[in-house]
Amino acid sequence: GSSLGVSLANLSFAIPAFFFCFVFGILVDHYRKKNILIFTHLGRGVLVLGLIVFSVFKESFWPLFLICFLIFTIAQIFAPTETSIIPELVPKKNLVLANGLFMGTWMAASVFGFAVATPITEFFSLNMNYVVISAGYLMAAVFALAIRSPGIVRHNARVRNVLRDLWQGLKYLRV
Repeated sequence: GSSLGVSLANLSFAIPAFFFCFVFGILVDHYRKKNILIFTHLGRGVLVLGLIVFSVFKESFWPLFLICFLIFTIAQIFAPTETSIIPELVPKKNLVLANGLFMGTWMAASVFGFAVATPITEFFSLNMNYVVISAGYLMAAVFALAIRSPGIVRHNARVRNVLRDLWQGLKYLRV
């Protein structure tokens, strides 16, 4: 029924946020943020196109929710990367302004996205929204290629160091 669909949609967003955000936040510190941005944009762009392919399975919502789950899981990698790269790109004296500009732009883009989704659906189709969203992710990946970041990485990416940081974070949460 429709309530099951709404519940699954919410779970496809909530489960990755709850289970993976902590781990992915630590991983972001161990790898070059520019590369993470590029790969997360590309991954989400391809997965959104997958929504078109799986929208033909109208008798089952499971493929659609699986794709949504994967998109939101990648978003949990993207979010800490996106916010933590700002100090690498902006002088400290401009950081407050840059963060404000980031949040204002993010909110404006969200409003704009919702505003154009209905006309696109009405004049074309729901699948055209997926094409537009995917194109946006792919364009973002191309723009990310132009980032000139020193690529600060806190530690090397050895599994031992990642696990150590994860353990320290878990100890902090218990306190």
